[in-house]
Amino acid sequence: MKKYPVPAILLSILALTGCTTGDSNFSNAAPTDEEIRRMFQDYVDFDRFYYGYERSMDPSDSIAEDDGDTYYRVKEGAFLTYSEIEEFMDANFTDEFQEQEFRTGIFCAENDNLYASWGSAGTRIEIPGEIIDITRENNRIDIDVEYSLQYVPENDNDTMTWTFVLIPDTDGVWKFNEIRRDQNP
Repeated sequence: MKKYPVPAILLSILALTGCTTGDSNFSNAAPTDEEIRRMFQDYVDFDRFYYGYERSMDPSDSIAEDDGDTYYRVKEGAFLTYSEIEEFMDANFTDEFQEQEFRTGIFCAENDNLYASWGSAGTRIEIPGEIIDITRENNRIDIDVEYSLQYVPENDNDTMTWTFVLIPDTDGVWKFNEIRRDQNP
């Protein structure tokens, strides 16, 4: 019979159960309120870039796609390559959330250079306000945020409360999974 020293067995058990020595940042630990606020700000920054508020494009560098749309190279913004967008989305959003919230057709790539349509902000501008409430329940965190909506060219304004839902994904990392847009009474 082979003998294993006790420390080796203990370390093996810790490794198999997901525990580590000296590392308190477990991937499935629920984020703190501060981390949630940072995650939400990262979401807002990404959303503004995605829908064309926070990016500039080069009108002299364009490609036409099979769908008939013309896409222009992104020259300034938070993301300059298609792989950067994919990495951010995979790290922060569940697959279901990506399919629900971010439609295809806004971006394309050529040699990993990022190209985008002019924007899809449309006539409704969504402006996130402060986080109103953070509610933790089992394996779910609800983040309530007051949004101001501005309609162009009517110049009408409205306010809504949106609830962003975070859950641990299959890899144990907390990610955005859902947005509930509830009209205020």
